[in-house]
Amino acid sequence: MTSWRLVTAVDRGAAIAHTGFVSELAGSVGAGKLLVLHPAFGGDPEGLEAAIGIQRSLARLLERCGRPTAFALMRVRVEALDPGVETEHGAPLSVGDLMLGTVDAWPDDAVAPLLGAQLGCRFGLVLEFHALGPQFRLDARLFDNAGEDTPHALAQWSREDDNLRLPTFLFELVAEVAARTGVACPWPGPSEMFGTDDAIAVLYSLQALGYCTELEEQCRVHLPHVLHSLTSLVEAAPAFAVAHGVVESTLLALARRGANDLELARWLKELRALAGADAWPGLHERLTAARAQP
Repeated sequence: MTSWRLVTAVDRGAAIAHTGFVSELAGSVGAGKLLVLHPAFGGDPEGLEAAIGIQRSLARLLERCGRPTAFALMRVRVEALDPGVETEHGAPLSVGDLMLGTVDAWPDDAVAPLLGAQLGCRFGLVLEFHALGPQFRLDARLFDNAGEDTPHALAQWSREDDNLRLPTFLFELVAEVAARTGVACPWPGPSEMFGTDDAIAVLYSLQALGYCTELEEQCRVHLPHVLHSLTSLVEAAPAFAVAHGVVESTLLALARRGANDLELARWLKELRALAGADAWPGLHERLTAARAQP
């Protein structure tokens, strides 16, 4: 794990690209890996978690294709506040709060290739996601950093389409990136890759994974939104294996953040009412153990 911490007074509503600073870059890194950068983001603010979920999913899926991956996340830390500053939920910010940031763009000829080279990764995947209500736009650029002074673009892709087509485009992107980086995609289609042919369930899983990432990265989150994303996901596909994994990871992250036992038990009870009483066996005990960890 490698991270840089250069903090500035900024909140989630201000694009980091406008401050002149990168607040914090954190992610697992290693030589020879493919680095999936924090996605540039635009459109509906509620789509940020989906953008982060896309980033994390692509890294995980490409890893399963046989290409070692890394991901980089940008966080902002609040160092100073103007009087009366509030979040979109009306809760006051505090000095020291961490949040995932927003980036207008990663320039092809500067920041994105430099990050890949500096983090010791041969390949870099740069994403730009726009949440457009019932539609999305996703742009991706793949760079090769091996043995050259100036990394070059191997390929680029762009798709604007209905949200329900996003899983298909992600499958196509995984297959293309895998092939261009010397590995093979083992799945014949998106339903096999995601473990379901329910596009709505996949979309909910991306959002829930984004919230889970915020919790794991110690970022400020609105807990009712987290619970809503989990219940929506499980309600849409109660037997979806990915859903069960995201739920467990999210609740464990909440436990490590100090959520009380009664709250965790209530959340687990609500989710089991949707997925079945035997879902997540032994999770309550694991949550208790996670809360006890320093």
